[in-house]
Amino acid sequence: IDQPEFDVPLKQDQEQKIYAQIFREYLTYLNQLGTLLGGDPSKVQEHSSLSISITSRLFQFLRPLEQRRAQGKLFQMVTIDQLKEMAPAID
Repeated sequence: IDQPEFDVPLKQDQEQKIYAQIFREYLTYLNQLGTLLGGDPSKVQEHSSLSISITSRLFQFLRPLEQRRAQGKLFQMVTIDQLKEMAPAID
């Protein structure tokens, strides 16, 4: 799976103490942003936590760009016919 550019760094790239601090700051940022945009503070906090939870789960399945580049798996070339066969619902 391609690694999107999320705002929170990968946990394995950070020391535990530093990662916890980054995590807290990012959660505070999301809460403030959601509230500034007019969201209900309790709902904003719930959605911010859910967003970070989903992001953390996604990180477990992602491979860094450098690793994919080294394996030659940055892009997978397919023809239109192959793509139609893999995803017939998409026309």
